[in-house]
Amino acid sequence: MARLASLAFVLACMGFAAVLTIHIAALSGSVGPFQHFGKLLFPALLVVWLPAIFCMNRLVRDVPQKDIWKAALRGCPTWMRTALWVVCGYAWVGGFVIPIIAGRDTNSQLAGARTTSGVMLGFYGIAVCVLLGDSGRQI
Repeated sequence: MARLASLAFVLACMGFAAVLTIHIAALSGSVGPFQHFGKLLFPALLVVWLPAIFCMNRLVRDVPQKDIWKAALRGCPTWMRTALWVVCGYAWVGGFVIPIIAGRDTNSQLAGARTTSGVMLGFYGIAVCVLLGDSGRQI
């Protein structure tokens, strides 16, 4: 199980870096990377989320509901937990709040690339932090 978690951790880090690159490209006005690699990143997200869910279940087995995230992320350094919450907040605002406020964007492909890659940053970030906390690595 530790070997699977380590492999999933590496894949989650690579996925986070790839989605971050795609998101930065989308913010700068290019949808090319998202069109080419976006279809690969969704299945990869599933591949890293399954081990992350199993690891999180093991980490929070005997923890009250209100402390689940604290227990799931207890192996992460403080800066990484803070960065995760910033990324998740950014993903929520960029993926849900801004499209509601802004309405229909003139370039729907670009808006879709921005919002989808932003939300995927949050999911990959959670997988990285949970898998890091489960493996006991030090960063």
